[in-house]
Amino acid sequence: MHLKFEGGNPRALIVPGAIICWLVSVVGWVMVLVKIFQSGSVGLGILGIICGLFAFIYGWMKADEYGIRNVMLTWSIAIAIDVVVQGAFFAMNGGVHP
Repeated sequence: MHLKFEGGNPRALIVPGAIICWLVSVVGWVMVLVKIFQSGSVGLGILGIICGLFAFIYGWMKADEYGIRNVMLTWSIAIAIDVVVQGAFFAMNGGVHP
């Protein structure tokens, strides 16, 4: 089954969506890193720079303490949307990523 997109290439909608999700994720990552460094945890902050997954998990662990619950929710939603968007892009290319 192929969906017909009137007005152009349907991939043109996916790329901006992926870029927006990526930007939101980077902003969330930086905001969590700032909170980690502000709390005096330099070693954990450096680890968060090296491993974004650590910053994500640690951010959720300290969301209430650091007052970043909304940041973490936004970051999580951006990741979830990006997974869907990337899956749609993959499906539209017949399973081949350029």
